[in-house]
Amino acid sequence: MAEAKRRDLPALIATSFLAALLLIYLAHRDALAAITIWPFWMSSSVLVLLPLLIGIRSRWRVRLSIAAVWLVSWFLITDEPLAIARSPIGVKSHRVRVVSLNVASSLDAGRELLALHPDIILTQESMGSDEIEKLRSELGDDWTVAFGVDASILARGDLKRVGEPPYPINHTAAWLDGTLIVSLRLRPPVLRFDYWNPACWAAYADNLKARRTELRGIVDFVLQEAAGRPFVMGGDFNTPPCQALTRLLREHAVDAFASSGRGWGATALNNYPFVRIDQIWSSPNYLVPVSGFTVKTEHSDHRIALADFD
Repeated sequence: MAEAKRRDLPALIATSFLAALLLIYLAHRDALAAITIWPFWMSSSVLVLLPLLIGIRSRWRVRLSIAAVWLVSWFLITDEPLAIARSPIGVKSHRVRVVSLNVASSLDAGRELLALHPDIILTQESMGSDEIEKLRSELGDDWTVAFGVDASILARGDLKRVGEPPYPINHTAAWLDGTLIVSLRLRPPVLRFDYWNPACWAAYADNLKARRTELRGIVDFVLQEAAGRPFVMGGDFNTPPCQALTRLLREHAVDAFASSGRGWGATALNNYPFVRIDQIWSSPNYLVPVSGFTVKTEHSDHRIALADFD
């Protein structure tokens, strides 16, 4: 019996670490942003694989318990398991298709969106005004554009820009047939790996707070401008859809992928997608997400985020 317990010790320790990690992600504390900036599946997978390697001689029941804790935790924290489970389900018909892409200032990246037959296009790290006008002309005469320094909007119909410069460059807003459309790009995340340094933890926390302040300003603007009317907002959030950032947004909007997404929803990086930083949200009840997925690109370091609405 003592020998069996010794064999199980690495696996049991890893299970405890996994449970602690679950609590960290559920707590949504700014001070722990250095951990929660990474997708849960990445950090937790290490704690699952490690005991399988170190504690290879552990009893199968112990190893099974680790897998069970990991699977339940993954379901509690992220949207991927349900999206993967929804993949075989038939896609419902839709009335409006919204696509979002960080085009990295590339007209060729913008052109990749045309094959998806969108009704609304949200771009970030947008092209120059001449290039985005060229893309609009390729879409057709019934398309209009609301150009922004960083984020822009193209849509089938008559876009009416909201606000005039000076205006926050990290988002652009326009009305389209009674619906407020917003394209945004929040500040990039901190990428530091000196976790032994308290300054590293402080940098991650400060970065999360600054990004949340940006998002709060945009959400307040949307709620005031929309005044109960429908809205769609999406773009490059530069972070996974963590509660610490999007708690306020979740009170007023629906994450299209979390609600109806299919398959693996990560959008960055394009060739090695491990995190879903490109997201599309909508006001509830009026705009109902019926499907969402991502599309690999050739000319951007992001994948395309797509959402269909009824």
